[in-house]
Amino acid sequence: MKKIKMKTHLKKIRWALFQMKVIPGDPKANADNLISEMAKAASRKRQVLVAPEMCIPGYLIGDVWEDEDFIIDVMEQNERIRRASKTYGITVIFGSALPDFTKKNEKGLFRVANCAFVAQDGQWVAIVSKTLFPNYRYFDDARNFFSLRQVLAERNEDVVMKEQIDNWREQLKVCVDIFKPVEISIGKRVISLGIILCEDMRHGDYPVNPAQILSQKGAEIIINLSASPWGRQKNRKRHSVVGDLFDETNHKALIYVNNVGPQNNGKNFLGFDGSSTVYNEEGKIVLVIPPYTAGVRDFSFEGTKEIEYTEERDVVQMRLAIESVVRDFFEKVLEENS
Repeated sequence: MKKIKMKTHLKKIRWALFQMKVIPGDPKANADNLISEMAKAASRKRQVLVAPEMCIPGYLIGDVWEDEDFIIDVMEQNERIRRASKTYGITVIFGSALPDFTKKNEKGLFRVANCAFVAQDGQWVAIVSKTLFPNYRYFDDARNFFSLRQVLAERNEDVVMKEQIDNWREQLKVCVDIFKPVEISIGKRVISLGIILCEDMRHGDYPVNPAQILSQKGAEIIINLSASPWGRQKNRKRHSVVGDLFDETNHKALIYVNNVGPQNNGKNFLGFDGSSTVYNEEGKIVLVIPPYTAGVRDFSFEGTKEIEYTEERDVVQMRLAIESVVRDFFEKVLEENS
């Protein structure tokens, strides 16, 4: 088999991967944390900082998504981060919410989209909406967010009735037109990024493959922003999914950044394990940030090699998840009562 080689300019990019401890429902605290790490990363000559999905508002916050004042606060924090990209001279890619107060969702309220934001030199380079929504186990995305699927239904003249929203055959044509890589300038080169959010990577149960479309349109690397709680054998399944995606995207390297810390969906406390991972152009794992550890890891593809990485046994992973949630829960209680 012909050896795959990454382009030199991609190898030289100096990344900072932020496995962030997200405080659900506290946009200012999360933005403060992210901006602080942007400043530190810039001082270390990092060029791009990547943070997880919904790292500013939090992800599992239930009906708080219906609070207009909260969403306005999220927007203000997003803007602070945009301005900080100029202050510190670093490109930042992070997950947050984007509202549309001019249109209503199916509950009669304003719409909210789950998006990846890209800021460089004080400007928004791109805002990318999540495409595939998980609606199983503890996820309830369809209730809280307005999906690309619904947007496409509005734009497609062939889809008139709400009951026809699931007709992806008609919408896929429009979908392909909408998807495009995000271009950022690093030094004297323009880099084409294929940015996806969490479930967009797990396309097997859906009739559209966002990463594949982005690759076909020129994306040089795939970046996945995630808010993915720990679950039994979740990361093993992710490695398998990435293996398939590697072939489907014509051997594109992939950066997966997840958050840590507990979040509460109203029924369960869920532990986000992090386990952020980088896969090179051969589909090999070249970096794993240890689970349940918050912080930034500097990285570049230049000079990296495949690492030997073995998942802990299921019972050990479960113990770590329980310990993390219980520890953080009591830390929060003590903090509130101090």
